[in-house]
Amino acid sequence: MDKSKTLEVLENDFWIDPDFKSSLVVACHQLRKIPLKDLSPENLRLLIGQEIGLNYLVPIALDILEKDLLASGDMYDGDLLCSVARIKSDFWDSNEGLKARALDLTSSITSALETLKEADDLFKGKLSW
Repeated sequence: MDKSKTLEVLENDFWIDPDFKSSLVVACHQLRKIPLKDLSPENLRLLIGQEIGLNYLVPIALDILEKDLLASGDMYDGDLLCSVARIKSDFWDSNEGLKARALDLTSSITSALETLKEADDLFKGKLSW
């Protein structure tokens, strides 16, 4: 995949200006014109949340999440992960390679939760009155 290209070019689908001028609609239209390599985690979160360009954006999001499980856009730590987790199962079923990568992330999540629980228990044991 050529990350110097935009979603418009990769999908060969050039949207006309939106009739409905909500900030979300306008943002999605504008983000489709930005080269993939220039999309931020927030841009990815927003587009993936709207199920736009999933075949191109999910691999990029997974690259980010594999390095930083709690990578964030503008909302909260882990918001990119939550956006990816909300993708409908039919996408994953038709993209086995991406599905395998996403399932590997669940192992990371489980491990992180176990570590956090252990740390929480240790702190409570030492800091309780």
